[in-house]
Amino acid sequence: MGNENSLWRSSFLPPAKQAEMLAKRALKDLRRESRHRYWNVEALDFAVRTNGVEQVLTELRQSEAEQDLIEALEEELENLSGWDFVAQPQRFLSLWRDRSFQEGWTDQRRQAEGILFDCGWASLQQQQELPNARSLETGFDPSRIGLVATSNQEFLMDVEKTQVVIWDVRDGSKNKIWKTEIDIVDCTSFFDERMLIALSDGSLWLWNLEEEEPKHWLTPSVLLSKMECSENHILGWTETGVAVMNQEGALIRLHALDLDVPPVICFSGDGQRILCADEAAIWVWSVDGNEQYHISEDGELDADEIIIATSILDMGSTSLGLKAMDRIELWGASLKEQYDLLQSMPEPLALSPTGNRLVSCEAGKLSLWEMLDVDESKTYRQMAEVSVPDMWGDAMITPLSEDCRYITAVLPDGIAAWDLIKGKVAALPIPFSFATSLTAIPQTRMVAVDNGQRVRIYRYVGG
Repeated sequence: MGNENSLWRSSFLPPAKQAEMLAKRALKDLRRESRHRYWNVEALDFAVRTNGVEQVLTELRQSEAEQDLIEALEEELENLSGWDFVAQPQRFLSLWRDRSFQEGWTDQRRQAEGILFDCGWASLQQQQELPNARSLETGFDPSRIGLVATSNQEFLMDVEKTQVVIWDVRDGSKNKIWKTEIDIVDCTSFFDERMLIALSDGSLWLWNLEEEEPKHWLTPSVLLSKMECSENHILGWTETGVAVMNQEGALIRLHALDLDVPPVICFSGDGQRILCADEAAIWVWSVDGNEQYHISEDGELDADEIIIATSILDMGSTSLGLKAMDRIELWGASLKEQYDLLQSMPEPLALSPTGNRLVSCEAGKLSLWEMLDVDESKTYRQMAEVSVPDMWGDAMITPLSEDCRYITAVLPDGIAAWDLIKGKVAALPIPFSFATSLTAIPQTRMVAVDNGQRVRIYRYVGG
């Protein structure tokens, strides 16, 4: 249709312009006809599977094909070493799709995407690279808070020590930038699509991202960090304890704690309880202020009870563990019942917002679990399981969907994403370091991969 419109419009152009357009079209057709057949992705994929990459490269060099094609294949050669055709039939197509995206080969990218779609294969497809988001000279900056995705799926906030850069997820453009002379200590989603920013001087700022910069909201009587918002409350850590504020920013409660190291704090999945833990104790309060649970190694416990308490404290060392224990209603049970509940619960590496679904990894198996009511008690039932290679630490597992069906993780040679229900996997051997972080963009199956040198956005496709 585009060519028909172009021809129709050209009839109204001056003769010289018409001749120029026809000449350009003829040259383009000649170039297409003279290009090597391996520019056709289907032919290239078949040749790679049948003869191997090295044989294909030999053929290309003998035919004096375009150097761009040869260089691109040479660079992908290492990524295809040890390729298991049965386990990962889509590996070359996924690599070639990503290479075509980076080279700007639109036709080849679309061909690869079409074959992947027709075959029903999963893939991680690069959508954007944020230009100059990182300095290759300075590398990773440990003072950075990092990337924060907005709830409307449109923007990524890159929060550094004294500035925030807003990136448009759709086209990878730099949307806005805000600089401050005061250090930024935290940034989180507010009750609506605004973002809440805390500075080291205690001031809180709200940013409606349709506006050019944030506005000063208030300076509460306590200095907040580690903030989290529920439907009606703001939670934060202060030097003297856990602070709870209402939507208007008024301090309504301060749970005083004398701790040397900031604890893990979070809301329960339903937003009705405040969960807090350090290595020696766990506290649970209702949002109304009543203490519902407390356990400590310093309590008057016998030897068996100390073992049980240690297990509970170990599970509560992360916000995911606290929320999972809250979801199975562990707080109201006896100490022996709490231990029995823990023995039946996997350690969560990812959790849905409500806590109804959980992802665990043990003995090379990645498992999806779902909450089940059994005899008036709650437990997690395994729904699906897939085999996985080694990963760079448990913290690298990131859900790509609220139900935890789609997840992504860092592997020793790149990143991978899974559809846990269908057992499909997509992987890409991308450069990364120990500073690599993954930031999911809500409801899009997209993830921003920040390796300290560049930021790229990928989408899980398939399944």
